[in-house]
Amino acid sequence: MNVVTRQVRVPAEPAATWDMVTGDVARWLADEGRIDLHPGGEGWVREDGQLRHVITERVEIQRRLTFRWWPVDADSVGPATRVDLELLAETGDDEEAATMTRVVVVEAPAAPSLPPTGPLALAARA
Repeated sequence: MNVVTRQVRVPAEPAATWDMVTGDVARWLADEGRIDLHPGGEGWVREDGQLRHVITERVEIQRRLTFRWWPVDADSVGPATRVDLELLAETGDDEEAATMTRVVVVEAPAAPSLPPTGPLALAARA
């Protein structure tokens, strides 16, 4: 996998944008899931039947969220990627720029990860 970078401008200040993104980040990423948004926190998401294990690596409130995730199933663990989501306040002279946030998402290959244990291992078999 190559590094993938995407950007979008959101018509809201960084605090409101952060709340939109992290309020239910699992639902933002997939059909269902649960993610602990503290460094070292774990979670899972499921999209179109594909389960992914998630580990939160870095949280800077209203500025940055970084996590590693990788697909898992009952028999194997797929390659991990690191997702870095950064919120940047737009600056400018006009009123519109002052209330905009640029969201930059970078996904890149990450070091191999260990298979999930406990409830996540059970979820992979469900």
